[in-house]
Amino acid sequence: MIVMNVTDLLKEQTLYYRSFVSRSIFFALSEQKQYLSYAEVYALAFNASEFILTISPQQIYAILNYKHAFNQMLELASSKKDIDEHDVLELVQLLYKDANIEVTYRNTQAKLAFKEVLDTFHHSKVRVIKRQYKQVASLYLAMRKGEPFTQGNTCVCELLLNYMLLKWQLTPHVFLKDDASYVATCINKQNASGFATYLQETAIQEREIIDKCIVRE
Repeated sequence: MIVMNVTDLLKEQTLYYRSFVSRSIFFALSEQKQYLSYAEVYALAFNASEFILTISPQQIYAILNYKHAFNQMLELASSKKDIDEHDVLELVQLLYKDANIEVTYRNTQAKLAFKEVLDTFHHSKVRVIKRQYKQVASLYLAMRKGEPFTQGNTCVCELLLNYMLLKWQLTPHVFLKDDASYVATCINKQNASGFATYLQETAIQEREIIDKCIVRE
C-alpha cells in the first residue's frame, strides 16, 4: 500500500480527489432523492457538463456547493486550529449558499450539545487505531442523532466524519447507497461498535482505490 498523508493526498492527487468528491456527492444526492448518474455528478462537479441536457438548477447548486464545503473541510482538517461550532455553521451554510434558506442551529441546547461533541474529539487522547475508530464512530452517531442544524444535517455530519478521520490520519470514508440501511440502523441504535467496524472494513476498500488512483496518476 502506498503511504501518504491522506489530507495532502486529497488536496494534491487530482484523480483521487475527483473520485472521492464525486462519490460523496453521488451518495448525498441519492439521500436527498435527487437521482443523477455518477457520470453526471462528476461532469457537473468538474466542468465537463456540456453533454448533460436535463438537470435542474437545484441539482447544479447542490453539487457545486457540496464541493465547496468539502474543500473548506479539507482546509479545516489541514489547519492546526481546532474546528469549533462557528466553523461548522459556516460549513453547513456553504451547502445552501445559493438558496434562499437560512441555516442555523435548531436551538441553544442543540448548539451546546454539538460543541460538546467537538470538544470531546479535540480533547481525546486516544492513539490506538481501533479505539480511534470507535471514538469517531460514537461522535458521528451522536451528531446524526442530535440533528443540530435546521437543514443539512446528513451532509455536514458526513463532512465532519471525514474531518475527524483525516485529523487522526485515518482513511477517509465514502458512504455507499447499499449501506444506507445499515448506517441508519447504527444511528437509531447508537451502535458505535458496529459502525466503527464498518468504517474499518470499508477503509480497506478505500485504500485500494487510493493506490489505484496514485499509480494511474
